[in-house]
Amino acid sequence: MSGYKTHILSYCIFISILLAILYYFFDPGISATTLVIGISIGLFYSILPDIDAKRSKIRQLFMGIFILSLILYVIYPRFILALITGILAFFLFLTFFIRHRGFFHTLTAAILFSIPLFIIDPWFSFFAFLGFLSHLAVDGKLFSLF
Repeated sequence: MSGYKTHILSYCIFISILLAILYYFFDPGISATTLVIGISIGLFYSILPDIDAKRSKIRQLFMGIFILSLILYVIYPRFILALITGILAFFLFLTFFIRHRGFFHTLTAAILFSIPLFIIDPWFSFFAFLGFLSHLAVDGKLFSLF
């Protein structure tokens, strides 16, 4: 079983090679800010499929964000904090019923979790999808659809 460090390292190698090729042959026109944010999103998405593993770093991170958003909502009740807290609670609740290397290790999940970022910036969606794909490739699940 690959750890989160392996997934992060494999994404860094993969995205470095891909960006070198992109910049050598084309001018992708990515701003420095978009590049930094996009690579960061890709790093996050490179460990996201392991959310269904009970002791994964990403699950611990989600739990920490959930607790923080809950505390912030109690102190500063706003709709957006309630929405974030509710979504995280629902998401974490679902992970108890999904087996490891199940749905979250599929191309379908990669697409479903990457597409919402397209609304913000298409490059963010691109980096997220590549982060997810690098995880699937390392785990040998690159061609799993469901």
